[in-house]
Amino acid sequence: MKKHIVKIAALAFILSFFMTSCQKESVESDDTNIAAAQSSSEASGMVEDLSDEAEYRLSPNTPITGCPTITYAVPQGQFPNTITIDYGSGCTAQNGREIAGKIIIDISNGYFIAGSVRTAHTDGLTCDGNSLEYTRAVTNLGLNTSGQMFWAVEVSGSRVKAADGKTATWTASRVRTLIEGQSTQDEMLDDVYQITGGGTGTCHDGKAFTSTITTPLIKRADCQWVVSGVEQMSMEGRKGGRSLDFGDGTCDDKGTVTMRNGETKEITLRRPR
Repeated sequence: MKKHIVKIAALAFILSFFMTSCQKESVESDDTNIAAAQSSSEASGMVEDLSDEAEYRLSPNTPITGCPTITYAVPQGQFPNTITIDYGSGCTAQNGREIAGKIIIDISNGYFIAGSVRTAHTDGLTCDGNSLEYTRAVTNLGLNTSGQMFWAVEVSGSRVKAADGKTATWTASRVRTLIEGQSTQDEMLDDVYQITGGGTGTCHDGKAFTSTITTPLIKRADCQWVVSGVEQMSMEGRKGGRSLDFGDGTCDDKGTVTMRNGETKEITLRRPR
């Protein structure tokens, strides 16, 4: 079986896509409504980092250290199980972030077992001094009509900024389908996922946003970027929408934003940490 120990990081890069698109002084320097969403990008980036950190800590190849403490409700490999990753009063993650508090993951069965559910939530979690709360449920839906395994992913979260107490919120509903790599379940690097769905939320300034994947996104396990697909976004107070095209399948950090007037601009995507 593939060593997707928890696999709770699989959606966060999609959340960060929309937030990254919102940021852009580099897209449109006088678009203050879009630039105002930059703080939400920071929030989703934190979730991405924490998800990657959790998967890293649970990998059998990761050396056991004093922080965080990882405990299993029943012996590892038995189901159902609850895994607690406890950073205590704080320690440095492998990506350099300072984390305190807990990430708790409830697992009903193995990741590749149809009907299995994995739900991650936080308990008193802070990241670089910012309070962060999120819940993510990943449900294995079995095989689709093409014989490909797919998962439903539901995410909700909020981040309270330490300095001013403002809160950003987001929810997302995605379907992730393993379109390549299913036959080699001991190898992760040949996995290719297709992602569909959408999301909504509010930025720290209170403005609401909506995002919809209009062309399925493609994420390869051997590339840190989404390599193709299109997502459409709109924001409260803005007429029309904008879209981000991730490209032709090449593994790079470039994307093309199309404005409501049809103008296009190339941007550099936020580097996943």
